[in-house]
Amino acid sequence: MNSIVNLPHDDRSCGWYAALPEPLPATRLSGEQKADYVVIGAGFAGLAAARRLAEHMPQSRILLVDAQRVGYGASGRNSGFVIDLPHKFALEHPDPRHKQRLLGLNRAAIDQLQTLIGRHGIECQ
Repeated sequence: MNSIVNLPHDDRSCGWYAALPEPLPATRLSGEQKADYVVIGAGFAGLAAARRLAEHMPQSRILLVDAQRVGYGASGRNSGFVIDLPHKFALEHPDPRHKQRLLGLNRAAIDQLQTLIGRHGIECQ
């Protein structure tokens, strides 16, 4: 079995993490693990994939694995803000309809997040 030699570099430059209380100790996997599904990465995409798998396959064992803490990589460094404004490269697209479609997708994603926050009683402050 191979072991991880290099983990992502964490320069601790994100002030949002420093403003939070000290987290509980991380849960680490040890020994041999068996799972129906393994999701690598606990950023936005990995969390979304694991959540959807859990919704559609509630009897399955799903492992969510990340070298760092959940949401501690690039997804967490955005300070938890979600906006509907497309990224710079999308704003430079020449077709206004393309920009409107992206804006619509972004707004639909925000609506979905608000629904999940309400459904699960997530405290966002």
